[in-house]
Amino acid sequence: MGASSGAEVAAELQAVLAQACAALEAQEQGRLQEAAQAFFLARSRVHYTAEALLAPLAAESPGDPDIALAVAACAQLADTYSQAIDWLTKGGSAAVHRAGTQLSEEEGTGGGSEDGTQLWGSGGVGLGELRGGAAARSGGAMPAAAQACLKEVQGSLDEVIGLTAIKQELREAVLLPMRFPQLFTGIRRPQCNLLFFGPPGTGKTMLVEKLAAEAGTPLLCLSPSAVLSKWAGESEKSIRAVFEAAAAMSPAIIFIDEVDSLAPCRSGTGDDLSSRRVLTELLIQMTAATNRPGCLVFVLAASNRPQDCDPALLRRFDRQVEVPPPDAAARAAFFAATVQRPEIASHLSDAELERLAALTEGCTGSDLSVLCRDAAMAPLRELVQSGGLVCCTAEPVLRAITATDFEAAAHKLLGGRGGSTCGSALSVLEASPARDVAAAAFAVAGSVALIKFFDTLERLGFIDKKLSRKLVHTLAGPGFLACWPLFGNAPYSRLIATVVPALNGVRLLLIGNGIVKDERAVMAMSRSGDPAELLRGPLYYVIVLMAVTSLYWRGSPVGLIVASLMCGGDGLADIVGRRFGKGNPLPWNPEKSWAGSAAMFLGGLGMSLGLITLFSSLGYFECDMPGMALTVAAISLVATGVESLPVNQSIDDNLSVPGVAAFLGIMFLQVAALAL
Repeated sequence: MGASSGAEVAAELQAVLAQACAALEAQEQGRLQEAAQAFFLARSRVHYTAEALLAPLAAESPGDPDIALAVAACAQLADTYSQAIDWLTKGGSAAVHRAGTQLSEEEGTGGGSEDGTQLWGSGGVGLGELRGGAAARSGGAMPAAAQACLKEVQGSLDEVIGLTAIKQELREAVLLPMRFPQLFTGIRRPQCNLLFFGPPGTGKTMLVEKLAAEAGTPLLCLSPSAVLSKWAGESEKSIRAVFEAAAAMSPAIIFIDEVDSLAPCRSGTGDDLSSRRVLTELLIQMTAATNRPGCLVFVLAASNRPQDCDPALLRRFDRQVEVPPPDAAARAAFFAATVQRPEIASHLSDAELERLAALTEGCTGSDLSVLCRDAAMAPLRELVQSGGLVCCTAEPVLRAITATDFEAAAHKLLGGRGGSTCGSALSVLEASPARDVAAAAFAVAGSVALIKFFDTLERLGFIDKKLSRKLVHTLAGPGFLACWPLFGNAPYSRLIATVVPALNGVRLLLIGNGIVKDERAVMAMSRSGDPAELLRGPLYYVIVLMAVTSLYWRGSPVGLIVASLMCGGDGLADIVGRRFGKGNPLPWNPEKSWAGSAAMFLGGLGMSLGLITLFSSLGYFECDMPGMALTVAAISLVATGVESLPVNQSIDDNLSVPGVAAFLGIMFLQVAALAL
C-alpha cells in the first residue's frame, strides 16, 4: 500500500489499540459501563478502518499481502471487541447493576458515570436488555411511558432501496457524530434534530428504524397515541420521561411520527390549552436534549404535512429532509429485489423491469409493496380456481411469477384507487386509456397533415404527383413509429396504436371497392388513377404497419427494421432511381439501378439505426450498437438485393421487402414476435 495510505491506517489502528487499553483499564477498576463504551468506540474505529480505508486499497491492489494482513487483523479485532461488548452487556449485567447501585449510594449520581458517558446499545441487544440496562444506568426503573416507546429494530440503511443521497446525509448527520464525537465540536457540533417530510408511504419511518439499527442505538418512538392522555399534565410528563430516558441511554434516537398531529400550528385563542402545553413541553425538551452536556440525543420526526407544524417547532429542526417517491431506477430495483426473494424465486428481464418501473410512475414504496404482494398471490389464485389446491396430496407447486402478474396487479391497484395512489395527474393519465387515445389522435392528425402538406406542394408546382406519393410513402410509416413513445405501458396500448393504421386500411378498402368516392386520394396513392390499385401496394403498406405494431411494438428492434426498409428504403429507392438511375441499370434487372439500390440500402440502414437508437435510449430494449449496426447492415443488404430482383414486378415490394426483413431479423437477432 502507499506510504500515505499506510500511515493513515496505522494511525487509525493505533487509536483503536489506545481505546482498547482504556477499556481494559476501566474493566479492571470495575467501571464496566465505561469499558463497554470504550470497546464500542474501538470497534467502530475498526469498522471505519476496514470499510473506509482498507476496502478501496484492496480493490486497487487485490494481491497486496500487507493489505490482506491488515484486513484480517481488523476482522479479528472487531470479533474480539464484539465478544467483550457482549459479555459486558449480557454476562456482566448483574455487575453493572451492582456497580451502579454502589455509585448511587456513595456519590448520589443516580447510577451515571463520573464523566457523564453512558453505555451504547448495539444492534443485537434485545428489547428487554435495553430496558434493564436503562433502568440500571438511571438508578431505578424506567418510566412506563419510556418503556412503551422503546422499539427493537434490525437491519441497516443498505436495505432501503433508492434514496441514496438521503442515506448518505443521514450517515453524515447521525452515524459520524456517534462514531467520532471528538471531531464534532464547536461549529461542527452535531445537527441532532431532523425532520423528514413527503407523501405517505415513501419510507420515512423505515429510514429512521434502519438508521437506528445500523447505529446500534436505542430507538424511542414518540407517537401521539403513546404520550397523549386525557388527564391534565400526563402528556407533558410522558414526553419528559421519554427524553430523560434517551439521555440516560445516550447516544439514543427519539422518533416522533406524525409530528404535525402531536404539535400542530397554534392559530389563536381558540387553541386547546392541553395541546399548547404539549407543544411547549416538546420545545423545551428538544432544546434541552441538544444542550445537555455529555449526552447525544437525536430527535428525528416525520410528517406528511410539515406546513401544519408550528413554526417554533420547525425552527428546532436543524435539517428538513424531503423523502420523495422512488424514481424509475429505484422502482426497477424494488421489483428486481422482490423476484429474488426465496418464496418467489422468479426472474424478470431488464426490459420487463423497466416497463414495470414506467407503469408505476409516481407510486410510493408502500404502493409497490402492496402491488408485489398482490402479484405474488396470482399463482396461488390460479391453483385455487383450478381446484389443484384441494385435490393436491403432496406439497403444492406454484408457477413462477411473471411480469404479466405484476402488470395486472399494477392496473388493479391504480384502477381500484382511481389513480390517487400515485399522487399525480400523470399517473392517472398513465393508468387509463385516455393517454393512448390522445396519442392515437395525434398520430392520425400527423398523418393527415403530412398528406396535406405534400398535396399543397404539388398544387403549387414544387413537386410532381409521383414524388408527392413517394414522399408520403417514405415518411408516413416512420412518422407513425416515432409516435409510439407517446402511448402508455398498459397491455391495451399497442391495440389502440394498431387502430391508427387500421383506420387507414378501412378507408383504403372503402375507396378501392368504390363504396366511397375520393378522387384526390386515388390520384395521390395510385399510378394510373385506378381505385383498385389502393387494394394492393397501399393496402399492403398498411397491413405491414399493423402487423409490426401488434406483433413487435416497442420491445424489439425487428419491427423498426421491417418498417424502415419498407418505408424509407423502398421509398428512397424509387425516388433516387427515377432521377439518377437511367445511366446505371442493374445487369440482372434493367428496371432497377445501382443508384436506387444504393439509396435503398443507405436509407433503410440509416432510418433503422435512427429509430433503434431512439427506442433504446428511451429504455424499451437494450442493444450493443456496434453489433446492431452490422446486423442491420446485413439485413438491409439482403433486403436491397431482394427488392432489385425481377420477381418484384409481380410481387409487390411492400410484401417482399418486409417479409425478408422480418425473417432475417428473427434469425439474426433471435427475437420472435412479441405475443399480445
